[in-house]
Amino acid sequence: MRAESQDLKHLTNELEVNVAASRVWELYRHLGISMLTAQQLKNVIQNVQVLEGDGGVGTILKLTFAPGNLSYTERFIEVNDEKKVKVAKGLEGGCLAIGCSVQIVRFDIVEKTSDSCIIKSDMAYAVKEEFEANDPKPNIQLLAAAAQIAKRFLEKMLKQVSLICFLVFSCYMGVESKDLKHLTNELEVNVAASRVWKLYRHLGISMLTARELKTVIQSVQVLKGDGGVGTILELTFVPGNSSYTERFIKIDDEKKVKVAKGLEGGCLAIGCSVQIVRLDIIEKTSDSCIIRSDIGYAVKEEFEANDPKPNIQLLAAAAQIAKRFLESSKDDA
Repeated sequence: MRAESQDLKHLTNELEVNVAASRVWELYRHLGISMLTAQQLKNVIQNVQVLEGDGGVGTILKLTFAPGNLSYTERFIEVNDEKKVKVAKGLEGGCLAIGCSVQIVRFDIVEKTSDSCIIKSDMAYAVKEEFEANDPKPNIQLLAAAAQIAKRFLEKMLKQVSLICFLVFSCYMGVESKDLKHLTNELEVNVAASRVWKLYRHLGISMLTARELKTVIQSVQVLKGDGGVGTILELTFVPGNSSYTERFIKIDDEKKVKVAKGLEGGCLAIGCSVQIVRLDIIEKTSDSCIIRSDIGYAVKEEFEANDPKPNIQLLAAAAQIAKRFLESSKDDA
């Protein structure tokens, strides 16, 4: 509120996108746009690190720029699903490093028609009195580039959606028809299913787990996508000589089900031909639910004597981390 009361200057960029506002908002509301932009602008952004949070209000995000000697850190201070508005306050770096006292980034996804919208990116800033002669300004170009990346990605996805849905459905049904073995973990959480699903449906649970299990997970890298269907995620484990890569093949908001197919690593590296991770958020009461984590797997015939199994412990640990995080922040919801 203090920042808002100051005499702020503004830099603004607007871009029309031929995609429904609700779909653009899904990309912008949490971590998706940051991860997608970093993936597409590797010559500009060296890495994106979640220092705190799960992509909601209170999340602290750090962007390190190539070649690694500059960074920018911000905190998400507003995520308004109804108005499709997201606001972040700069904490360090950016124009704060060159004479500004305040940097506020605001995204508005403004509906134009049922199938189009405007991405409005606004950077508000205030300059310290002793630096006014230098007229320091934040760089709006990265936000403009992010909007262009979002436009290309979403419009391309829209054109391919029918084909993608068919391929994903065929792939999923083909896998399900195999005689899979299963390892399952269930955990009750005293939080509404809708809140748990917000954490699990995109990249939030992966980033939160990596932050809490630094002795186990060295890094999480989004190789493709924005956290929706088709996203490819790579987890590298400590000390860095093993990894697991998976593709999100199903995200069902109505049933609160997320399914990922293993591509490389995990039990695929020790004799399995298939590894499917399925996460179900099952409503129990209006204020509680069950996190059900299931790994379906098939073993290659020549490895059956060894009886290789995937490790369910990481999913169980992730559920415990989600439980602690969500229950501790329940009063702030």
